[in-house]
Amino acid sequence: MSRGYRIRCENLSKSYMMGKKELPVLKEINIDLPAGVFVALTGASGAGKSTLLHLVGTIDRPTMGRVIHGDRDVSELSEYDLASFRNRHIGFVFQFHHLLPEFTALENVLMPSWIAGKSLMEEVGVIENRARELLDRVGLSGRLSHKPSELSGGEQQRVAIARALVMNPSILLADEPTGNLDTHTSFEVFDLLRTVNHEQGITLIMATHNEALAERADRIIIMEDGRISGG
Repeated sequence: MSRGYRIRCENLSKSYMMGKKELPVLKEINIDLPAGVFVALTGASGAGKSTLLHLVGTIDRPTMGRVIHGDRDVSELSEYDLASFRNRHIGFVFQFHHLLPEFTALENVLMPSWIAGKSLMEEVGVIENRARELLDRVGLSGRLSHKPSELSGGEQQRVAIARALVMNPSILLADEPTGNLDTHTSFEVFDLLRTVNHEQGITLIMATHNEALAERADRIIIMEDGRISGG
């Protein structure tokens, strides 16, 4: 049974100001994604893929339109409630892993729980056990005390995936997660994301330029010039 959220974007638009000039980046996006689906976002650089992920992930707010997760219009949440919702329900994996260099792999995975204030003694053990289990799941049980500089690119991205999953998110957003990896490692990381999607029912949206990977998703959405052009 899926525990992911259904995601709807209604007339979603986003513009940025460049001096006195308005630059439209997304233009009236309408999509309805069922809970637990694995979607690949494709399109040329600058098509709006990352911007769409940022809006769906509540990192940014739309200029117009709204984003609905399940039955909740997140566009209406306050900044405080939005930050809490994002931390507890959405996991992010980026092209650049953004691991903190001074912390170990285990500490990096635990970071979202620290940000959430999960400091009660009865919770600490549970969350740390989950972090260890996730690192074991991604094949890094022997690298818990290693810092990012001691890990390969593929291993660093695996730590980033474990970090994205530690809070049991309903939605996982991946922005070019294999963009800096070789072909073999790219497919390994993709297979890991696919397995998580299948086994946990997380709604997964992945932006990618890799057509071979995109074809293995449940659905492909093609973006062009800030609009949905296919899928």
